[in-house]
Amino acid sequence: MNDWKPAIEDALKDFITVASLAQYPIRPDEITTNYLDAPHKPPSFLPPGKMAVYGFWHEGNWLKVGLVGPSSNARYTSQHYNPNSAPSTLAACLVKDARMSEFADFDAGTPGDWIKSRCNRVNILIDSKHGPLTRTVRGDAFRGHHKEGFQPKSLRIDSRRGPYLCQQWLRSI
Repeated sequence: MNDWKPAIEDALKDFITVASLAQYPIRPDEITTNYLDAPHKPPSFLPPGKMAVYGFWHEGNWLKVGLVGPSSNARYTSQHYNPNSAPSTLAACLVKDARMSEFADFDAGTPGDWIKSRCNRVNILIDSKHGPLTRTVRGDAFRGHHKEGFQPKSLRIDSRRGPYLCQQWLRSI
């Protein structure tokens, strides 16, 4: 599957439905989606009062999906492009992944350049007032990707925490 945008739109519809079922309603107009096709420029800031679910897509696979709160500007804008900023960044994961040697244009010294030139990025911005919902979901609605699109693997409704979709890290390249 190479058309990543419809899969995201479908996942957002599912997210809104699940949130409503869990009695954490969120309206479609409270979500802003920014698609950054490769080559892309990283966002320069996280808008005030916003949280974000973001993801990096390469040739039919989600390489990294994450969630940042309103105080995580560096994580949102730059850390995933620098392998030395944190061990859990996309850049650090790519440098450690032996499969990256298959890409002639990948340089372990500058993985951020490869990410910007070869990966699409999506930024899904949500008002921080929905923090309890988004922290509970933690982007997991978007981690259940399969070749045919985003699909949550399992769902548990916890009235104290809202919806929780089991984590499905998207690591395949």
